[in-house]
Amino acid sequence: MPMSTIQYNSTNIHHSFRHFSKLVHLSATLRQSNISKSRGIRTELLFEWLLTTIFNRYSIFRAEKANDFSKRTVRNCLNNAHTNWQRSV
Repeated sequence: MPMSTIQYNSTNIHHSFRHFSKLVHLSATLRQSNISKSRGIRTELLFEWLLTTIFNRYSIFRAEKANDFSKRTVRNCLNNAHTNWQRSV
């Protein structure tokens, strides 16, 4: 598969997840689960990147680099002790 096709599919999936997150009100769901950051990048962007990475069949470590944040930022957000993962259902 040519590289341009892979980049197009990755971009297409990212736009699909952006539309999906607006459709299901991802930001409200994250707030209900007490998932937040004190400063920096918005949590919605972190989770959109994470979902895009998972659906591209990559792990966080093998995923393509994000321009706005590092992979450590995603790991720290997922490992936050104040997150109530059971409430997000």
